[in-house]
Amino acid sequence: MKEIVAELKKNVEQVELYHYQTVQNEVVFQDGKLNGLEGAIQSGYSIRIVKDNMLGFAYTKTLTNPALLLESALNSLKAGTKTNLRFPTNLESKNLNNYDPRIEDTTTKQVVDECQRVVEILKSSLDAKIDIRVNYGTEKIVIINSQGTELSENFSGYVFALALVFPNTAGGLHYLFWSKSFAPVPESELNNLITMYQKGLNETKIESGKMKVLFLPTTLYALLWRLQSGTAGNNIYYKKSPLVNKVGEKIFSEKLTIYDDPLNEEYPTARSFDDEGVPTKKLMIVEKGVLRNFYYDLFYADKMGVESTGNGYKGAMWGGEFAALKPAPTLAHLFIEPGRKSWEELIGLMDRGIIVGGVLGAHSGNIPNGDFSIGIEPCFYVEKGEIIGRVKNAMIAGNIYNVMKNVVEIENTLHPSFIAGKALPAILFDEIMVVSG
Repeated sequence: MKEIVAELKKNVEQVELYHYQTVQNEVVFQDGKLNGLEGAIQSGYSIRIVKDNMLGFAYTKTLTNPALLLESALNSLKAGTKTNLRFPTNLESKNLNNYDPRIEDTTTKQVVDECQRVVEILKSSLDAKIDIRVNYGTEKIVIINSQGTELSENFSGYVFALALVFPNTAGGLHYLFWSKSFAPVPESELNNLITMYQKGLNETKIESGKMKVLFLPTTLYALLWRLQSGTAGNNIYYKKSPLVNKVGEKIFSEKLTIYDDPLNEEYPTARSFDDEGVPTKKLMIVEKGVLRNFYYDLFYADKMGVESTGNGYKGAMWGGEFAALKPAPTLAHLFIEPGRKSWEELIGLMDRGIIVGGVLGAHSGNIPNGDFSIGIEPCFYVEKGEIIGRVKNAMIAGNIYNVMKNVVEIENTLHPSFIAGKALPAILFDEIMVVSG
């Protein structure tokens, strides 16, 4: 790849060559039974060039014809994407603990046996529909540019996703477990799920109104999407965010500290550089309720006249050909600082309220503005510190810049999350409008 970059550089001012390869296996259980086994290899290359202050892009599955790849990138210059960005000179990347070689010894039988073990434990106490999806494998990223940057990183990962679906509904309790290699799901966590599910079997009704609302970690993405949108460099540049010119102002409860930490090796896929080769760092977004930073990739950092924060990542919410994606401002490693209350103590603080067990239509509402209007499924009703039962057809609505000022308490434990957030606690809010059908 290094020789190819040198050759391509003869025709343009700057070149960046990106390579991505993933080897993934998938085991799927539906309704407690093995439903599918799949393996997939995805590999591709993308090129970005800068010529006459124009940015070009192209991608390919193989590098058998670099000249054709360059021709495609040169043709893309006709789109007229103006930029003054400089690809980084990043000669020293940190060696993070991202790869566990035991992932290569993981067998399909081992994973299927683990799924069956989990199903048997759950079935011994519940008559629930049990869906499991396990993905495990390796990834490799290589970035070389004409500024002398030459970086690569290998990753391993094992993700166990479980759903316990309530009878006659499409909603259920979701659980996520991940590590850098195969590991069994702790039985204590399965017992917690069993207890929660059993408390939701009793259906009940509630009156609409403002009340306390406890978001499980797996449902907080419905709120964090809005914050990610509001602090993204592209939305700041286009002035789509209500947070423009508000760095240094208090926007949330002082109990909330939210940050991006790609260097945290405790969780899989830590990153010492982003998908543009820029060194990463811990970036405070909200500190004790005060807005501290926006986040940028190279393109929008150039537009705003600031430095990239190392948040330029390729990514698509619903998957796709990775090499075909262009970097964009992304908070890929979001954390919320844990609080001081246990899960049981959070429930005990609820005189009257609901627990958000799952969300429907999380994309509804004006996301850049922070508005949300989402269905809750499952929705658990809590009264005087006790889970009374499950409520059907409940909705909540509001704006995160009002709702997230009313934090009652935050759980003292971080849990793996997905979609938005790397590891999050449960958070109890007050004064959220709940509509019951």
